Amino acid sequence: MGIKIELGDVLKQKKKSKYWLIKETHGTAQSLNKLIRNEACAIYFDTLERICIALNCEPQDIIKIEKKKTNEK
Repeated sequence: MGIKIELGDVLKQKKKSKYWLIKETHGTAQSLNKLIRNEACAIYFDTLERICIALNCEPQDIIKIEKKKTNEK
């Protein structure tokens, strides 16, 4: 299993740019780019909350759990 951040997909669905999100959340370009590229290894709850408020979404819209296939260990 693994956690996947689908922030890029949510931004596309909402027709918003990452630059808009940076401005709205007062985040850094580096940290939001890592989230958008699904390269982040952690996210603070306050960051997640600011993203969800800005995008008018819920955490489960951004964070997904990928289940391993049955033949994987």
